[in-house]
Amino acid sequence: MVRLVVAPLLLATSPSVQGDASAKLREPSRRCDSQTSTWPIDVKRPQLLRLTRVFMDNASTPNPPRSGFHYPRYDGRLHEGDEVQLQSQRGAWLSITTNPFFTLRGKSFALQRGMNGGFCSVVESDPTGKIVCGQQSPPRTSWFVLGGAGHKVSIQLQQGRYCTDRPDGIHCDAEIVGSTELFDVVDIGSGRIALKGSRQDRYCADINQGILCNEDSIGTDGDSPTSFRVVSDAVLDPVVVQTQDKNKASTFVVHRNDIDKAQVSFQCKDEGVYLRADDEGTSISCSSRLPWPFLATRRKYKRTNNGEAKW
Repeated sequence: MVRLVVAPLLLATSPSVQGDASAKLREPSRRCDSQTSTWPIDVKRPQLLRLTRVFMDNASTPNPPRSGFHYPRYDGRLHEGDEVQLQSQRGAWLSITTNPFFTLRGKSFALQRGMNGGFCSVVESDPTGKIVCGQQSPPRTSWFVLGGAGHKVSIQLQQGRYCTDRPDGIHCDAEIVGSTELFDVVDIGSGRIALKGSRQDRYCADINQGILCNEDSIGTDGDSPTSFRVVSDAVLDPVVVQTQDKNKASTFVVHRNDIDKAQVSFQCKDEGVYLRADDEGTSISCSSRLPWPFLATRRKYKRTNNGEAKW
């Protein structure tokens, strides 16, 4: 089950809007510093003492109890159009990335040398499965699958064999993943990546007779032998990753048709798609073209003995 904490962003509202809404209050001079409050009771007229949801705006207190949502508003629930950041229960913030290291995992792809060079494929006549670049169109043996292996990845042929960083180049004939079957994927922009082998911790380059991982740095030129363009037959959706740096947290826009229902969706801002959980409910991604409902519950807001505000 995916559990998230909503952290509101500070969104300013024009004074004219606040003024019009404040005018509806019978007691505009009274400021409320909580989500619920009791209006004054006339002791001469018996009536039910109950909590009433009250109006809040940016001027309610010097530090509004739920700053960051659209104001003015009458409650602290998630409203349509609110912009929020999301935090896991363990404290990590959610960040959206298009880095191929994450977006390519589990997807089939081909590698093209430089900007417009030939495709890299396994030489079918080589029993060790050596990779050589130069095919004008991606043949059957040029399609790979990127597998997750912690902070590194494995590269696997669609036929099932894994690729190995060897002294004479990359060969794809391993049946299991060992230390030399692990690679780093470095995003160098414009749909291009660089590969880094684990044998000597060096970058891989096309040397015409194969791909050899023996370079100390990545070439800045688009046609550098260490530059490979990624071609995929799958949609590479933005992936949601976790970060401890709040400054890297992404912004999500709340989509909610009915404020009285628990269902709420989050649009990945600037991506045009919605946040969704996988079928197992263990991970989330920006991959839904339609609003994908989450169930929203609220946490209580209180003040500690030293006056510190906490949810």
